[in-house]
Amino acid sequence: MEFRNFGWNALTVSFLGTVFFTILRAWAYWKQGRAIWRQRSGQSVPVVNYTYLTVAAAAMFVYGVETESVALIFNGSASVLFRTSIVVGLWKFKGFSRIEKILTALFIVGLAVVISIDIDPRLLMAFLVGTVFVSLLQPFEIWRNRDAGVVEIRLLVVGLVNSLFWLVYAFACDDWALKLINPCFTALSLVTIVLWICYRPGRIKAGSDQGRSS
Repeated sequence: MEFRNFGWNALTVSFLGTVFFTILRAWAYWKQGRAIWRQRSGQSVPVVNYTYLTVAAAAMFVYGVETESVALIFNGSASVLFRTSIVVGLWKFKGFSRIEKILTALFIVGLAVVISIDIDPRLLMAFLVGTVFVSLLQPFEIWRNRDAGVVEIRLLVVGLVNSLFWLVYAFACDDWALKLINPCFTALSLVTIVLWICYRPGRIKAGSDQGRSS
């Protein structure tokens, strides 16, 4: 779709922007995965969030293939690749609870069902609505633990800017599903970044050390 309309227009500019930020976000996911594997910890990184996001990215990839959208194909495939590394790290160092195992299995079954039929914007919308709900788990996890743990701030910042570019892309190609969802992602990214700053790694320890010294 993007190549058929290639030129100096909003669709082409936003397409190039989403490709750039897809690469940047892939790098940020790699940093998040590396933090989990190097520190051998999944502290404050929600399991259900990443298992669902990986499945949703796979659905976006299929939707991109069916709509001939290079941007969605590229974004979906890159997201699946680097999120899978995070999921494996969480499995190894944090472990999955029984409910997390059940939900992961249900996500995979749901993806298989969706792939067996043609994905239309309504099905993609359903996946994206689910993505909004599971994305709530990241700020909640930081707030509940009062600790940002191994959550990678660069991933949060890149996610914020990425959602803004995808919003532009959605309006450029008039995709109503993406137009409705991306403002939610933007708001969630802002809230999560604020919480990360409040409970950033080392802040609690530094505060307790200062209290003891006084």
